[in-house]
Amino acid sequence: GYDYIELWGGRPHAYAPDLKAGDITEVRRLIDRYEMPVIGYTPEHNAYPYNYMIGSESQREDAVRYLRLCLDMAKEMGATVVYHEWPGNQARQFNWSLDNLPVDAGWILRLDADEWLTQELIDEIKPNLPRMNEDVDGVVLKRRLYFKGKWVKHGVYPTRIVRLFRKGKARYDDHAAMDEHLIVEGNTNEFEYDFADESWITLEEWKMKHRNYAEREARMALSGAVNANKKVYYGLPRYFRAFAFFCVRYFLKGGFLDGWAGLYW
Repeated sequence: GYDYIELWGGRPHAYAPDLKAGDITEVRRLIDRYEMPVIGYTPEHNAYPYNYMIGSESQREDAVRYLRLCLDMAKEMGATVVYHEWPGNQARQFNWSLDNLPVDAGWILRLDADEWLTQELIDEIKPNLPRMNEDVDGVVLKRRLYFKGKWVKHGVYPTRIVRLFRKGKARYDDHAAMDEHLIVEGNTNEFEYDFADESWITLEEWKMKHRNYAEREARMALSGAVNANKKVYYGLPRYFRAFAFFCVRYFLKGGFLDGWAGLYW
């Protein structure tokens, strides 16, 4: 038997407009009849017909309406749905969720929608987390990047970052507009295996995303609010530092060995 089911929000499955039109009644009836909870409902919002990254303003608004409808249908199926107005940056939004959402777990794993755990990391977390020393409040994980389906093994790998932490023992700096890093109260340990960052957006969407990153980074630099690990970079002469950074990653760290993926990253 099965412990739960997951539903996809595209046709011919649990398409939100169809649920709104009446199918949700049948879904709820089946949930009650078989005592089978729906553990996940995934809207179709990263490709067609809904996409927030491309198209006209009317198409983007249509995609937002679809997502709101998906949230309403998830609530009808028993999900806890929370709305919070965008506070200006991701750090404040995440901190608000830490302070206000009902989290019963002792540890919190923070992942983006395009990130996933390798099986090796899952197998490492399961036995080690329950016996973690009491003075350890965070775990450093290694991130591997994929670009157009290819693992970028050189230049940027591995990126070490805290993504697993005890509830109430870590949060972001509220003023971080870009490149947020969790601030952990106690000590940290590092696990051996990786989690993956694998985005399947188009190249044009990727360029748009990184232009946005660059603009946010520039605003932080002009305000003097850069992360401590970038102090050396910003201490170098303007224009030269960007060229030097590229050369270190692409030539000294072997980014050229990953072909086009290494060049872009």
